[in-house]
Amino acid sequence: MPFTLDMATVSPFNRAEGVSVTVFYSPSAVAQATDPGCPAISPPPDPVLDPNALHVSVLAALCEPALLDEQTEYVRTSSDIAAQLALSPRAVDSHVDYLIEKFNIPAPSHRAAGWKRSALIAYVRGHESVARALQDRARRLTMVGE
Repeated sequence: MPFTLDMATVSPFNRAEGVSVTVFYSPSAVAQATDPGCPAISPPPDPVLDPNALHVSVLAALCEPALLDEQTEYVRTSSDIAAQLALSPRAVDSHVDYLIEKFNIPAPSHRAAGWKRSALIAYVRGHESVARALQDRARRLTMVGE
């Protein structure tokens, strides 16, 4: 007769003496997952953006090419954004740092120059509600720049 139970002994990483748990598992051929997602776990809500905040203007100016033309891969520099918003490039960098922290974007294992600006653009492209909030702002920035 085949043995259908799996067993594992789990002990803490620090290997405390005499502390372990033995876990038995029997896969059931009858019970199969019908829904791979857990209904109790939902993605965190998108952050609320104050349309009058300067960091939102910086984000809109950064993402403007991506929001108005989906095909572009151009990432605007801090100097480009600073000239458009009448700020210093260092002020733009400070707002970019704040946005990276606000959106909780992790640093990649290999950091290339401009990774924060590229990560913010990718974040906006992946969050439809943030992109919608910025599209109107980007259009207004384009009109002001003309």
